[in-house]
Amino acid sequence: EAALRLAPKNPEAYVHRAAVRLALRQFAASLEDCELALRLDTATASAHLQRGDALQALGQPEAAIKSYARSIRLAEDPKAYARNAEANEQLGRFAQALEDYTRADGLSPQNVGPLTSRAVLRLAMADSAGALADFSQALRRNPRYLNAYVYRGQIFDGMRQDEAALADFAAALRLDSTLAFAYFARGAFYYARRQWAPAEADFAAALRHNPETPSAWNNRANLRLRRSDVPAALADYEQALRLSPDDADFLSNYGFALRMAGRNREAQRAFQRALAQ
Repeated sequence: EAALRLAPKNPEAYVHRAAVRLALRQFAASLEDCELALRLDTATASAHLQRGDALQALGQPEAAIKSYARSIRLAEDPKAYARNAEANEQLGRFAQALEDYTRADGLSPQNVGPLTSRAVLRLAMADSAGALADFSQALRRNPRYLNAYVYRGQIFDGMRQDEAALADFAAALRLDSTLAFAYFARGAFYYARRQWAPAEADFAAALRHNPETPSAWNNRANLRLRRSDVPAALADYEQALRLSPDDADFLSNYGFALRMAGRNREAQRAFQRALAQ
């Protein structure tokens, strides 16, 4: 704002203020600053890019895509391609999103961001081989990229390559022994193989480092229910539902635990809520 008082016709100053307002979740004000910048100079690529971000935050992905396209026509920027990919992904246009992430990666070959986003999208599209290749490439670029180890470990888990999966989870935890995501993923690995003790230990570690992980509460509750520790299981399911109150699986599991506790009316309500989701 001080810069704008000194130079009120500098479009980049409006763009910078728009970025700050976006970070402060002042989305409409951010969009207004972008419009002011573009009135001063319609060829300011950064203003079109920032305008797209504001529109995306306001829940207008189609309009955001048009702004990103204008930005890209003025200056090919990996950020614009990556943001365009995110908007297309939100609209279910996965092929276009993949193309945009690829363009972003080509313009910024040392950056793991677009490459990792493409890998996650490929996972969602059930392209495990493509995702595996992307995460491996990300790790070659940055061997300390923790989440890439965990995601790749989960892919190896799904492919039943147990040693490779455990090696990746261990690599992530060697780099950061507080990484809840890695503990949760390894816990899920053990859980799927009915190795209850290490699974419970890892879910407990995930919750210790990040108690806002609903799936870890749910999975530990499932383990406790197997041991017939119904009160402890109920407490964990309630924590999961506190964080994700409309999850049908959590509600259904909670219903079974309530029924085991003899709380049949509450169980029926939980089942009804699960069916309504």
